[in-house]
Amino acid sequence: MRTTKKILSMILAFVMVLGLLPATAFATEQTEEVVYLSVSFDGQYIHDVNGDPIVYYPIPLETIAAIDLAEYGLENMLYDADDDGNYETTALQLIIYAHEEIYGGDWSEVNFNAIPGSSYFAGGVFGFTENLVYFLNGDFPLRADQTNPDMKVGATSDEIVLHDGDFLDLASFGCYGFLWDQAGGFHLFADEDGNYVYDYTAAEGEALSIKLMHSFCDLMVGAAWVYDATDYEVFYGSDFGVAEGSVFTDDSGCAEITFDEAGTYYVWCDGGNGTDDGWTHTGCDYYSETGEPCIVSAPAYAKVTIIGEEPEPEPEPEPEPEPEPEPEEPDTDTALKVTADEGIQLTATASFCDDCYTQVYNGAKASSIETTINWACEEHGTTPNAYFYSVSINAFYDANYVVTGVTVNDTKYDVNMSDEEYSAIYIDDYSYIAENTNCVSVAIMSAEETAPADLEIYIHAEEKYSAPETPRQPQSVSAILKDTMAQLAATVTEPAFGTLAGEWTVFDLARGGHFAKNDKYFADYYDRIVQTVNEEAVKVNMNGALHKNKSTENSRLIVALSAIGKDATSVGNWDLVEAYSANGINWIRKQGINGTIWALIALDSNNYKTSDATLRQQCVDSILAAQHDDGGWSLVTNKAYTSNVDITGMALTALAPYRDQPEVTAACAEAIEWLSSVQMENGGFPYGEGETSESCAWAIVALTAWGINPDTDARFIKDGKSPVDNLLSYYMEDEKMFAHQGSSSNAMATDQACYAMIAYDRFINSEAALYDYSDVVFDGKIESAVKDNAYTGKLDMSDNELMDTLLTDEEKALVESGVDVKVDLTVKDISQTISSAEKQLIEKALKKTTVGLYLDITLSKQLGNQTAVKVTETNGAVTITVSLPEDLRNTDTTVSRTYKVVRIHEGKTDILDAVYDAATGKLSFETDAFSTYGIVYTDTAIPSSPKTGDDSHTALYVTVMLVSVAALVVLVLNKNKYFA
Repeated sequence: MRTTKKILSMILAFVMVLGLLPATAFATEQTEEVVYLSVSFDGQYIHDVNGDPIVYYPIPLETIAAIDLAEYGLENMLYDADDDGNYETTALQLIIYAHEEIYGGDWSEVNFNAIPGSSYFAGGVFGFTENLVYFLNGDFPLRADQTNPDMKVGATSDEIVLHDGDFLDLASFGCYGFLWDQAGGFHLFADEDGNYVYDYTAAEGEALSIKLMHSFCDLMVGAAWVYDATDYEVFYGSDFGVAEGSVFTDDSGCAEITFDEAGTYYVWCDGGNGTDDGWTHTGCDYYSETGEPCIVSAPAYAKVTIIGEEPEPEPEPEPEPEPEPEPEEPDTDTALKVTADEGIQLTATASFCDDCYTQVYNGAKASSIETTINWACEEHGTTPNAYFYSVSINAFYDANYVVTGVTVNDTKYDVNMSDEEYSAIYIDDYSYIAENTNCVSVAIMSAEETAPADLEIYIHAEEKYSAPETPRQPQSVSAILKDTMAQLAATVTEPAFGTLAGEWTVFDLARGGHFAKNDKYFADYYDRIVQTVNEEAVKVNMNGALHKNKSTENSRLIVALSAIGKDATSVGNWDLVEAYSANGINWIRKQGINGTIWALIALDSNNYKTSDATLRQQCVDSILAAQHDDGGWSLVTNKAYTSNVDITGMALTALAPYRDQPEVTAACAEAIEWLSSVQMENGGFPYGEGETSESCAWAIVALTAWGINPDTDARFIKDGKSPVDNLLSYYMEDEKMFAHQGSSSNAMATDQACYAMIAYDRFINSEAALYDYSDVVFDGKIESAVKDNAYTGKLDMSDNELMDTLLTDEEKALVESGVDVKVDLTVKDISQTISSAEKQLIEKALKKTTVGLYLDITLSKQLGNQTAVKVTETNGAVTITVSLPEDLRNTDTTVSRTYKVVRIHEGKTDILDAVYDAATGKLSFETDAFSTYGIVYTDTAIPSSPKTGDDSHTALYVTVMLVSVAALVVLVLNKNKYFA
C-alpha cells in the first residue's frame, strides 16, 4: 500500500511540473499546407479576376479539401485511393475552386463529362474550348488501367491526389497537335542535375545558370519523355511578363543570366510551335494563318532572388530649405477662347506658370511642350519674366471627325493627326503646336503677366467618312419586332428568375411596350421574383447578393425589374443594389470584365445610388484598363488576344453614359473604329471562325447607345449591307424567332435580336436609349411604420399584399404612376380606458377564459401629400403580430395555454384564431377590421404519467442494484490486492 501511495505521489508531482511549463514548450512549428497552380492557353498564362497571371499560384490545401463535390452533383467522383474510408483531395476539387474563386467563372457553365476514372472537360473551364492536359510536379500523372493493371494510362483529374507542396500545371491548346507532336508538352526550369526549380537564388553580378527542360507526354500511349530544350528563348525582367532582355539556351538547354542589382526577378519562356511534319487531325487546322504549326507546348516560370551586399548606413540627410512660395497663377481663363468648326465637340484645359523657362532649365519639368521651351531658351537666350500658356484639345468626341488645323490669332496652321508620334509646328521662337492622333496642344510664350486679351485659338475639323450621294433611309423593323415579342409572350408564359425564359424576356416585352407596365404578366413575374430573392439572398448570405461569385445575377435582375418600374433597392426583404457596395469591386470582378460591364449598366438603368460613391468609377476604370490594343474588348484580359464583338458592344453600351470623361470618349472612339474595321461584307460581324446573330445584335445596341444609326451610318455600310440588314437575315418567319447560326431558331438569339431591334426602333423614333430608363415610371414606395406600440406590433405582409388589401383600384394606379404610400399601424393598451359596454361584450364572448389585455388597433394610409385617412375595413385579411407582455406568457409547466382574440367592430363580436410562438413571445392573428380587441386565454392542466399499481418490480430492481454494487466492491478489492 505504501508503494502505491509513493507511485501516485510521483505521478502527481510530475503532472504539477507539466502544468507550470508554457504550452509552447511542446508545440511544433505549424505551417500552412499549400499546392501551386499554373494555367495556360496556347503557350500563354491566363489571368485571374484581378488581371494577374495564374502562374505558380499558391492555394491552401485545406481550402481545396473543403470543396464538396456533392454540391456540384459530382459525389460519384469522390476518390478513396487506399479504400480506408477517407476521401483524398484531388485535382478536380482544385480545378473547381480555381475556376470559380480565382478565374471568376461559373461551374454550372462548364461542360464536364464525368465518370470515375474517365472525365473530360469539353469546354467552359477557364474559358477554354478544349480539354486540359495535366502535369503534376513536372511529370505526366499516370494510373493503372482498370481493365489491364499492367498498363499505365493518363490519370484524370478525379484521380490526381494532391499533397503539400505539389505543383499542378494545367495547359489547354486551340489545336489537337499537343496529343502527338513531340514538340508538345510542358516546359520546366531545372538545375544542372535536372531537378525542377521554381525559385533561384544568386548574388549580384553572379552568372546564374538556368536549365530549361521539355517534357513531352504522349496521351495516346500514356507515357512521357524529358529532354533538354535547346536553342529556346528565355525572357527575364523585374516584372513578370515584361521582358527586359532574353537569352537562348545552349546545346544542353542552359542559359546564363547575370543580374547586377539585388532584388526579385522572373524568368520565363512562352509555349512554342509544333513540328513541321505535316501532321493533321480531324476537326483541327494544325497550321495557323501564318502557315506555321500551331502552339502545342506550355510556358515555364521561375522566380529569381538576387542578394546584394549589406549597404553602409546612410548619413542623416540635412534638412531641406523651406521652398519659396510659388507665384500666384494669373487669372486668364477668360482670355483663352477655344472654339470648333460645326460638327465637332472638344474640351480644352489651360495651364499657366510664372517664369517657366527657369523651371524648365533647372529640370523641374519635362513634358514635350516645356522641353521645347527649354530648347528655345537655350537657342535664343532667356527672357526675363516670361510666362507660358498652353491649351490641350482632345479631339476624340466623335469618331467621324478629325482635327485638320488650328488657327491662333487669325493665323491658320494645318495639322495632320494621323501620325502616331508627336510632331511640332513652330509659331515663333517660343510658341508652337504639338499634335498626334489623340490631341492638339498649343503652347504660347509671352512676356506679359496675363495672357493677351486677344489670344484666340480655333480648331478646324472635317468628316472622316462622307455621306453617300443618295442618303440611305432607315428601314422599319416594327412589324418583325411586334411578331417576335408576341411569340416570346406566347412561349414564355410564366417567366421566372434565370437567363432563359426569365429576365431577358421580361426586359424585351417591357422595353418594347408589348405589355403595359401594370399588366398581370409583369405582376405575377414580380411575385415569383420576390419569393426567389428572399430564398436565394438568405442562402448566399452576402448582403443581398444572389450568387457568391456571379454579380451578373443581381445585374440581370436589376435591369429587368427596373424595366417594369420596380425599385431594385426594395425587392422582398432585400436591397439588390446595396450588394455591389457591400461586397465591393472584387466581387463584381469575379466574372472579369463581364461583371463590371453589367454592374455599370444595372446601376445606371435607374440611376441607383450606392453607399460606395467610388464604385461606378472603379467599374469605368476597370473596363478601360481591359481594352485591347486593337481597340476592342474580350472576356480574356490578355490584351494580345483578338477582341470580341459581343463584349466590345457591351463595354461600349456600359461606357456611353460616361462620355463626358475624355478617356472614355477616346477609348470608345477606337472601339467604334474597330467594329467598323472587322464588319463583314454582309453587314454582320465575326465570332470566332464564323458569325452569329448575337454579335450583330450587340453591335446595334452599342451604336445606338452612342448616337450612331446602325442602318445608315457610312462607316457601317459594307457592300450595301448594314448591321440591321444582317440581323434580319437571321429571322425565321415561320417560327417568329431568330437563329444563332444557320437556320435553327434559338431562344437566346431571339432574346438578343429582340432587344437589338428595340434599341434600333427607339433610336429612329427619338426615344430614350435601350438602357436609359428615364422614360420608365417607377412604382411609388410603400413605407409602413408602427406608432405608440408598447407591444412591438407589426404588419406581417409584403408590399404587394399591403397594396391589394389597403388600396382601391384608383389608389393602386396612383402608386403605379410613382406616388408613395405611407401606412401607419397604432397599437394601444386600453385596459384602463375601455368602455364598460365593450368590456362586457369581450368577457361574454368566450366562457371559461381569462381576458389578459384590451387593445385599440388602428390603421391609416397616406398617398403622397394627401391627408392621412383611417382604414376601418380592408379588402382582405391583414396579418398582425404583437409581442405579449411577460405576465401573459405561460411559465407554468403543469398547464398548457391557448390564446384567442376577440374583436369588437361596430357593435359586433368576432372570435379570431391566434398563433403563439413561445420562443419569441409573439402572437399573430388575421383581421379585416380595425377597432377594439381583447387577448384572452385558457389554461388546461397537463395530466401526469399513469401508475400501473404493481410495485413488485420496484423491489426487484432495488435488489438487483444492491447485488450489482456488492459485486463491484468485491472486484475492486481484488484488483487493489493484485496490484499491491
